[in-house]
Amino acid sequence: MSSDDEVWRLARELTIDGERNNAIAKLTHIGATSVPILIRFLGQGSATSPGQQRGAIQALAGIGDVAVPALVECLNTSPDGWARLGAADALSIQGKGYLAVPALTALLQGSPDTGRFAAIALGRMGEAGRPALPALTTMMKSHPLNWSRVDAAAALARLGETKKAVPVLIGFLRDRQWEVRASAWRGLRDVADSVTSHSKKLAKLAEAEENPWVSGVAAEAISRITGA
Repeated sequence: MSSDDEVWRLARELTIDGERNNAIAKLTHIGATSVPILIRFLGQGSATSPGQQRGAIQALAGIGDVAVPALVECLNTSPDGWARLGAADALSIQGKGYLAVPALTALLQGSPDTGRFAAIALGRMGEAGRPALPALTTMMKSHPLNWSRVDAAAALARLGETKKAVPVLIGFLRDRQWEVRASAWRGLRDVADSVTSHSKKLAKLAEAEENPWVSGVAAEAISRITGA
């Protein structure tokens, strides 16, 4: 069996829960030879399952520096927004998220789904994500869709811009769409130490939440905020 055949076989095993970790380890060990094939699984085409995509991201991250040029090329040139986000995720896991920031910032203006996930990815990058603050602020203030605005606000809060972002997140706790409310609670949960002064107001809003799913997210957020 050729090395490419072995990589394809292992890539197929990324779809199997019980085999995924073993396949990731073997693909990481193979190294550079597996990179071009794994790049194909970063998108969300009909032949790629979520588990396969996540496994490809983890394997590419584990391969290390030799995968970086291909990941950067994918990030900057792929027509598939999901593939670009996958490449950004792999770079971020490697500690090279700063290489992904320009492309992720551009994706904020893309389709609603890729824009939201670009905001989430930027929010996870810490200091490396701060060059995107102006674009995230614009998205938070003026995007026509509330679920995009709330994810931008959550990213800003995670990047340290709590003064401008927390009031927006709290405002979205009354949004008519439960998904938006859930995202707002998750954003507040992730910056719990910065919202303790709002704990009484937030507790009342959590108590008034009628959607069971959102109520569970709210309860987790309140627990972190109050330390209870």
